[in-house]
Parts: sequence; structure tokens; C-alpha cells
Amino acid sequence: MNAGLLAALLALPAAGASSAPEDAQKVRSAELSILYETAMQHYKKAEYSRAIGVWREVLNKAPDQSSAEKWIEVARAEIDKRDKERQRTVHQRIAEGGYADALVALQPLLEADPMHPYYNLLQARLDRVSFVVPQASTATKAWQAVTRSLPGYLGPKDELDLAYDGLRWARELEPDEVRFSRLIALLLTDAPSLSQDAVPPGAGVLQYKTDTALGLIYDGRYARAAALLERVVRINPEDVTALKRLGSAYYALQNEAKAREFWKKAQDLNAEKDAELEGFLNRLGSSPQKE
Repeated sequence: MNAGLLAALLALPAAGASSAPEDAQKVRSAELSILYETAMQHYKKAEYSRAIGVWREVLNKAPDQSSAEKWIEVARAEIDKRDKERQRTVHQRIAEGGYADALVALQPLLEADPMHPYYNLLQARLDRVSFVVPQASTATKAWQAVTRSLPGYLGPKDELDLAYDGLRWARELEPDEVRFSRLIALLLTDAPSLSQDAVPPGAGVLQYKTDTALGLIYDGRYARAAALLERVVRINPEDVTALKRLGSAYYALQNEAKAREFWKKAQDLNAEKDAELEGFLNRLGSSPQKE
């Protein structure tokens, strides 16, 4: 028995001197104190995963211990700083469409922190995605849409609507490519509520989103319109209409720097002279930029 716990037990009054609940509370406090001390020893040695394991033991014994939850967050932040380069490698593989390679690159991170929630989630998702597509091609616009949108499913921040829209657009572009439908099925297994985001029959998903955003602009809901159009241009950076409307949404939000950025991109992509875009940019040319 741990010496500290033994001392705490010996310090308890004789039977009958206090109530059983009070005795149990003192034993519980002594156990938790020992666990906290052990966790801090691991933390000071930069043994963050082991410290987290002990703090989880604290929470198993006493779910009300908010201090343990906070220390777990602190230790996770230290792990993220320590593993920054390895994490960057994993995310770079994902961005390049190398899902099997990303899964291999993830293994050292899992070995260093086998209880990390994101690492475990990512391993499960990469395992399923790489079974369907070990290495994505970037030779076609459809596959480019896949590599741009799947980070919404595989990244540290869930952006499942980005992944869903990108995969649906890829399937529109290449309806005979069965792997797109299989990836969509994987996504819907994790997030079945995405299926409620229906697109009218015969409408293209990105065109529908772009038109919806225009309605939001007319309604004065500029921030929502900008968020929707940002998603569209992340999937298809060459969508001139979406870029124009995104610039307009930011202009309405008084963010002239962003408005200029997206209007200029639309102008550069537009093969024909667009008098409307020139007018937008000329209007900004004589006014101070705002961010």
C-alpha cells in the first residue's frame, strides 16, 4: 500500500468516533491526492500521456474533478506543441490525397499518445478512407475536389459539410466513378444528419449553394452568405460567380480587403471583360481599405 494512503488510513478516528460517510470521504480525498501528485510528477517529466492516464483515473473515481479535466487539456496542448511537425506531416499527406501514407505517418503519434481522442478518431477515418482510396489522383477536376474537401472529414476540425459538398460535386462531375459514392456513404455513416441537406432534383450542388448565398445576401444575412460561398470556393477555386458574390458579401460586411481579394480573383479568372467587376474594384480604388 502507498505510504501516503496508509498514513491517511491510520489517521482516521477509531470506529464510532465519526460516521462512515466521513471516513469514506477522507479515504477518497487521500486517494485523489496521491493520484494528482503522481500525475504532476509525470507532467513535470514531460510524460504527458502518462499524466493524462492518471488524471483519467481521477475522473473515473471522481467525475466532478474539474481540475483533472483542465489538466488533461493543458497536457494535450503540450503534446500538440511537441508533435507539431509530425502532425503537419500527417495533414500534408491528407492534403495531397495520400491517405494510406497519412495513416502510416499517424502511427508514431498514436504510439506516443495512444489515448489522444483526435488521433484515434483520425486513425479510424483514415483506415476506412484509405481502404477505398489509398492515393487520390489530382488529374481531374473531380479528384481535385475530393482532395480539397476530404480534410473537412480528416482534419482536426470537423467540417463535414465541406466534405459532403465536395464529394457530391465530384460525383456530379464523374458519375461513373463508384469510389465517390463509397466515400459519401462513409461520411454519412459518421454523420447521417448530412443527408438532410438535400439539393433539388436536377440542380448542381455548388450552383445551388451559390444561388442560396445570393438569396442570403438579398436578405441582409451577409455573414451566412460569406460562410457558404467560402465553402464553395474552397471546393472549386475557379468558380467566378461564387468569387464575385463572396466579394460582395464581404463588401456588405465592410471588409474591403476581403472584398478586393475575391473580386480580383474573379477578374483574373474571367476570360472576358466584366464591366461589373471593374466597377466594383474601381469603387474600392478610391476608398480606404477596411478589414
